[in-house]
Amino acid sequence: NAFAFFFYFTQLFSGGLIPWYMLITQFLHLRDSIWALIIPGLMGSYNLLLMRNFIKQCVPNELVESARIDGANRFQQVLHITIPGILPTIVVLLIMSMGKFLNSSTEKMLMLQTDLNLATSETIGTYTYKIGLVKRQYGYSAAVDLFTNVINFSTLLIVNFVSKHVSNSSLF
Repeated sequence: NAFAFFFYFTQLFSGGLIPWYMLITQFLHLRDSIWALIIPGLMGSYNLLLMRNFIKQCVPNELVESARIDGANRFQQVLHITIPGILPTIVVLLIMSMGKFLNSSTEKMLMLQTDLNLATSETIGTYTYKIGLVKRQYGYSAAVDLFTNVINFSTLLIVNFVSKHVSNSSLF
């Protein structure tokens, strides 16, 4: 199947930062937006492959066929049959992506930092790295990292609570 090969192949060999940056800023126009942090995680090839498999397993073909016979177009089929069928999967992927919300790709940021962009490219991960390994303040670095993990866990609990009450599906 060409579709499955395309997504499996992109899992092995990523396009890199430049195509993602171009997609987010030029095509989706999400520069300086919170969605610029959320959408790349949801659009990952693993998540798309997972959603494809859940659509095949959780959405009965009989429902899609009966909607087509009743005159529903493709958009109506997706809106009224497919999305409600895979809503628990969407919620779990959202919860998992929000759980790693503050984690940035520290190694990428460290490789791209220069003296010219240092003031604007500092993240919590690069700050923790510089305080802990460069300045050897291990206790302070561990406290900053622990605080980041507490915020991530709190965000995960809040999103899980909201999803449990809104869509009746959650992680726990």
